[in-house]
Amino acid sequence: METEDIRLALNTLVVVCTRIAGLFMLLYAIQSAGGAILVIATGNTFNPYALLVLVPAALITLASVLLIVWPRTVAGTLLPNDTPAETPMPITYADLVNAACLLLGLYFLVSGVLDAIYWISWYQMSLERSLVWSPRVVASLIRTLAELIAGLWLIFGAKGIGELVRRARSA
Repeated sequence: METEDIRLALNTLVVVCTRIAGLFMLLYAIQSAGGAILVIATGNTFNPYALLVLVPAALITLASVLLIVWPRTVAGTLLPNDTPAETPMPITYADLVNAACLLLGLYFLVSGVLDAIYWISWYQMSLERSLVWSPRVVASLIRTLAELIAGLWLIFGAKGIGELVRRARSA
C-alpha cells in the first residue's frame, strides 16, 4: 500500500484542505456559540459578555461557510499565478495519513490552548472569589489536559501513528 501513489493536482489538494479548514472552523464556532447561547437562555438578565463570544462565533461561521461553499475561489487566491496548478504530484498514502494526524493534532492543540487560557483565568478568579471546584469543573479541566496531550501526541507522533494505521490496514 505504501508504494501506491495518489496523484492530485496542487489546486485539488488546496481545495480539499480549504474545505477541511472550513469544517474545523464551523465546529469551533458551534462549540463557542453553544456556551454563550446557554448563558443567555438561562440568565434572567442579558449578559453583555455573551456578545463577546457570539459576534466572533458569527464571523467565524460566516468565514467557514465561505470556505466550504467556495473553496476553489479561495484556492485560486492562495496559489501563486506562476504555479502549474494542474500538474499532478505524487502523494503516498502515508503522507496523507501523516497530514491528517497533523491537522487533527493542530485542532486539538489549539482547542486545548484556548481552554487552558480560560482555566488559568478561572483559577485566578477562584483565588480571589473562592469559586467551588465542582465535579463538572474538574471534568472540564481534565478534558482540556487530554486535548493538549492528544494534540501534542498527534503532532509529534504522526509518523508513528501513520505506521500503525498502515500495519493495521495491511494485516
